[in-house]
Amino acid sequence: MVTIHTSNTHQPATLITHKVGEAPGNADRVDNTTTTATIESEPQVSGQAKMLSTLYASASDYVKSEHLQAYSGSVNGNVTVGAYINVGKYNDYVFDKAATAMVAAAKDNGIMLDKADVLAQLKSDHADIASITLDDQDRTSKLGPNNMYADLSTSDLDSLTDIYITAKENGLSLDEVAGLALRKGIQNHYGSTLQAGDIYPYDWDYSETDPDKIAAAKNQLPEAITSKADEIKSKIQGDLGLGSDFIPFLLNPKIGLRGATDASLDFLSKLAALYNQQKPTDA
Repeated sequence: MVTIHTSNTHQPATLITHKVGEAPGNADRVDNTTTTATIESEPQVSGQAKMLSTLYASASDYVKSEHLQAYSGSVNGNVTVGAYINVGKYNDYVFDKAATAMVAAAKDNGIMLDKADVLAQLKSDHADIASITLDDQDRTSKLGPNNMYADLSTSDLDSLTDIYITAKENGLSLDEVAGLALRKGIQNHYGSTLQAGDIYPYDWDYSETDPDKIAAAKNQLPEAITSKADEIKSKIQGDLGLGSDFIPFLLNPKIGLRGATDASLDFLSKLAALYNQQKPTDA
């Protein structure tokens, strides 16, 4: 365990010594004693100890500010992050990141720390946070049977946690992770029974009977959407851990792309590029 000392061992210091004896020529006698008054010296805190204390406080503050609570229900009608990621796994990442940062900062100042020791002390000092785990039964119960996030499996939650961390580390929109999770929940809920219906423009007049106009308008998505989808299809490798059929589902013009936006596809494109970089290459 790492122990942060804020003071050094010190000895009491003598302040005053005064002898009270018999005054010359005085008939009155007084006790012939020596009194010594002492005062504790001020604690001597080394610069190294101060620096370590500051670094540890910073690591603790990071854990307290960045951790996530288990899902406890919607807030103002909106689900919170705990609805679609594994909060226990995410909090482990927060602890690890705090410990890594402290060890690196200490090393920069010439002090070598054992990361395992720092991590253990952080978890000990913040046991309330370290004890937060995913209770999937409680999560799905609070979401209710009609919420698509309730259809996410624990494996999905783990993969979405990795995606959430990747997005956070690389400055991508965390809101888009929620959208990705929702689409995965929709796929899980409907599966092969989800019918790919025809797509019409938002302002389409459904009383139109001209077959040529219908053919020209039906299943036409904005070019910005279709071109971005084609770009993603051409470069994406793997399945982001969400199943081999998820990306085809997501980029199907009659299913996933119906709810796509420039922002959501831009997020997916950047995410795919990051996962491609992380993908091991053949030797």
